[in-house]
Amino acid sequence: ESRTSYAGNGKLAWKDGDKVAVNNKAYDVVSDGSTAYVYVPKASTYTVLYPFELRDGAKRVVLQPQQLYAEGSFGDKALPMYGSGEASTGVTLRAVCGVLKLKLTGSASISSIGITDRAGGALCGFFEYSSGTAPVVSGSDYVSHPSVVLNCENVGGVKLNASGVDFYIVLPAKTYSSGLKISIS
Repeated sequence: ESRTSYAGNGKLAWKDGDKVAVNNKAYDVVSDGSTAYVYVPKASTYTVLYPFELRDGAKRVVLQPQQLYAEGSFGDKALPMYGSGEASTGVTLRAVCGVLKLKLTGSASISSIGITDRAGGALCGFFEYSSGTAPVVSGSDYVSHPSVVLNCENVGGVKLNASGVDFYIVLPAKTYSSGLKISIS
């Protein structure tokens, strides 16, 4: 029924055009407005990754250095999800990253929000995922980026107000022992 739900903010629905990797092959999600499904060859077990566009190999995703603002949510195709299961039990997808929520108030117009790991750890680039757990840095071809930007220009900037506007940024789920640096433009 939904792709994900979080913090009481409702559900994000599947939509036509979404692509998932099932057993390492791309399939289009079909939605009739209330139910979403994919047609795949019958198998005894299934592994599923969403979105297919972030897939880089059987167990690796590419977290992008730029995410696009979406009102009340994280940007489209920003949050990778993974699940595995048998045909008899089905598959439940789980997010493999965390989501940082910032609530900003005032009267400014926000064009972007930059997040940097103060310890220099990677916030985007190639990550391995395993059983729906947090991504882990891997491989000798790993490209490290300690920063990620939430671009709000895709909607012409975001005007703040007195009650606050929520911004959601997808980050690797881990403890940031040195903290994060947040730059708001």
